[in-house]
Amino acid sequence: MAEISRRSLERTGLRSDIVTLYQGSEYWLYTYKKYTDIRLVMAPEVQAAFFGGDPDNFTFPRYNLDMTFLRVYENDEPIKTEHYFAGSPRAPRRTSWSSCPAIRARRTG
Repeated sequence: MAEISRRSLERTGLRSDIVTLYQGSEYWLYTYKKYTDIRLVMAPEVQAAFFGGDPDNFTFPRYNLDMTFLRVYENDEPIKTEHYFAGSPRAPRRTSWSSCPAIRARRTG
C-alpha cells in the first residue's frame, strides 16, 4: 500500500491515502491537495448568526444565518477549479424551484 501511495504522489503531486472500506472488502485511493492561503470573504454579524441569543433553544422555526464564504488562493491569485459553485448576479425568477415547502406553496398558491 505504501508503494501505491508513493507512486500516486510522484505521478499527481497530490497527497495520496489508501482508505479501507467495508471491513477490507474495498480499498480506495483518495488524493488531496492542501491549500494554505484561505481568505474570509463574508461572515454574518453576530446578531444575524445568533438570532434570539439562547444557545439551548432548539425549537423551530429558528432564524439563524449559518454561513460563511471563503476564497482559496494560489500564488496570490484565486484558484481556477473545474468544479465550483457558480453564483448569479440576478435575482431568482418567480418560477425558480425551492426545496422549502412554504416557499413552493406561496409561489404556486
